[in-house]
Amino acid sequence: MKAEIRIYRQGDEGRMALRPDMAAQFAQMDARVHDGVKWSLVEDGRVLAIGGAAFDETDASHDLWLLAGGLRPRHWWQIYQRTRNLMLELKGAGPQARIWVEAIPCKGAREFIERLGFRKSAEEGIYYA
Repeated sequence: MKAEIRIYRQGDEGRMALRPDMAAQFAQMDARVHDGVKWSLVEDGRVLAIGGAAFDETDASHDLWLLAGGLRPRHWWQIYQRTRNLMLELKGAGPQARIWVEAIPCKGAREFIERLGFRKSAEEGIYYA
């Protein structure tokens, strides 16, 4: 069965096996997903990834986030497409708003973020669009 992206359902994060680096990051967030727009990547009833955008009222920006387990290239392609569409939606709703993302210290994460069109900020590991 093909993986599909659907609207996030409460508790999806508990139904996935996170990569160790993402599990550590998630634990630092008290194992809570952000408020805002959320989606889940599901295949054969298994949640493979969840992500979304949280609005930051302090600077009227959006923070993109992703939690993922072991993914195949086709899964990353689906996440890429969903993230590009989400970025277009956010920019369409407020063209002046900044969209931020923080990369885990992983070459693949940085490359993925840069392919999405994000630029490096002055702060290490932080990117904006």
